[in-house]
This record gives sequence, structure tokens and C-alpha cells, in this order.
Amino acid sequence: MLHDRNVGFCNIDQPVIGRSIKPVNAPPRASDTCAFTDVVMTHGFSDDPAMPPSERYNYLYPEEELKPWAARIEHVSQHSDTTFVITNNHFEGKGIVNALQLVALLSGEKVKLPEPLRARYPQLERIASEPPENPTLF
Repeated sequence: MLHDRNVGFCNIDQPVIGRSIKPVNAPPRASDTCAFTDVVMTHGFSDDPAMPPSERYNYLYPEEELKPWAARIEHVSQHSDTTFVITNNHFEGKGIVNALQLVALLSGEKVKLPEPLRARYPQLERIASEPPENPTLF
């Protein structure tokens, strides 16, 4: 139905509750001639029922959880004219951290890191393209 109306699909990592649906890997049909856009939104969450609601989205995807998303992004982008990936996790820059990790996973290359994130998230060192800046007083 979406393809017939030239509408793309948004894969969202979210709790599957009520009428929400799981992310899919479905590419457009071979007969589609429209431009196809796919949106992938990673919005990590904890499904721990003991966690207060205000902290449920205070989440940093571990790299192992990002690998299946990178594979899904790669798959849908091969069948899409345009693929957008949106990361949205937390006020402490966790969405940016995960975006940088996805870029490294998808490109197979190291990335330039903002120094404040590098200091806050030492796990980023593994994907850093440059050594850390030496702090100076001048």
C-alpha cells in the first residue's frame, strides 16, 4: 500500500506494544518505479520495568546492538533512492555517539571525534581517526 502511494517506510527501534510494529528489512518491489525513501530511527530504550519512566530512554546502544541496525540500514539503502538514519537517545550526546559508531560500521573507516564526546565516552577511541588533542593552557 505504501509503495502504491509513493510513501517510504520508517523503521523505529521501539518497544513493541499495542499496535506498534517491529522494524522490517522489506525492500520495495521490483516493479516499483517511484523514488523510495527509507528512514531508520534508532531510539534506544530499556525494557526494565523497574526503571523509572524518566530514565527509560537514557540509553547508549552497545556496538553489538548497532551491528544488526547497520546491516538493516545497508540492506534497505541498496533498494532505496535515499535512506535517512536518525539517532535520538539522550541529552548527554548518546545519539551522536551511536551515529558516529554507525558511520564507522557502515563505512568501515574510522571517524573524526568531537573532543567532549571522546572524553565522555572512551569506547569511541576504537573508531577514532585521529589521536586525542593535547589540552593546553593557551
